[in-house]
Amino acid sequence: MSDTNHQKVQSISSPDKSTLKAHNVRRIKNKNKPPCYLHTINKCRKQGEGCKNGEHIDGPFDINKWYKSGGILAYTYIDNDAQLLVGKEEGDEWTTFGGKREPCDETSIDTCVREFCEESVAAYVPEDISTENMTPKQQLVESIAYIKNIVNKQVAENPEKMIYIPSGKFHLLIIELPFVKVDKFDLMRKKNFNSEHKITGTEKTEFDWISARGFAKHFRTNRLANEWNGKTYTSFTKQLIMNANKFFKFI
Repeated sequence: MSDTNHQKVQSISSPDKSTLKAHNVRRIKNKNKPPCYLHTINKCRKQGEGCKNGEHIDGPFDINKWYKSGGILAYTYIDNDAQLLVGKEEGDEWTTFGGKREPCDETSIDTCVREFCEESVAAYVPEDISTENMTPKQQLVESIAYIKNIVNKQVAENPEKMIYIPSGKFHLLIIELPFVKVDKFDLMRKKNFNSEHKITGTEKTEFDWISARGFAKHFRTNRLANEWNGKTYTSFTKQLIMNANKFFKFI
């Protein structure tokens, strides 16, 4: 081998110290990254492809270590199309249901369920329970128990219904719930407003069901837009719903 060729091989196989140091720093940082946004509790949907937004791992991880907020994307099927429940914030933007972790929450699921029930004004309760003489706070207790039972059953049957989104350290549950008319949410808002035992954290001023298929179709072709069908959505809400539409393809 000539001296020239020997020098070329040596330069390729022996990187300088600064290159090695930078590589090691990146490797150490990656160990502290949470899984990618497609990583569910049991596996990553991008198995074998790696992850863009975090370290790819093949096994389960402790979501309670990473999350800071959580919520539920509630859906129901009408004419074979998933209808998604959304609410209007005071700033006129429409969002899904969720919020920050509180000291009372022992797990991420506790946060997701509590935030959903608070923001939906405890409108979801079992049909066999009379809420006529309940205060909003009493109804909230019933709503949390009811929704948590549904969540536990659906998640046990399909762990894919849990998605972690690292950009907001957000734990999203995609849960099928019975259809509730918008009027019921409005009645609960009035009941809560007039009560001395109010539910806190009820930021939503309006409620509606929207087409998951229509939402995805619009924002796939208008990625920079924030409006659809007379409603303005936050960027994070768009991210949550678009990720959830990947889930709807599997069910």
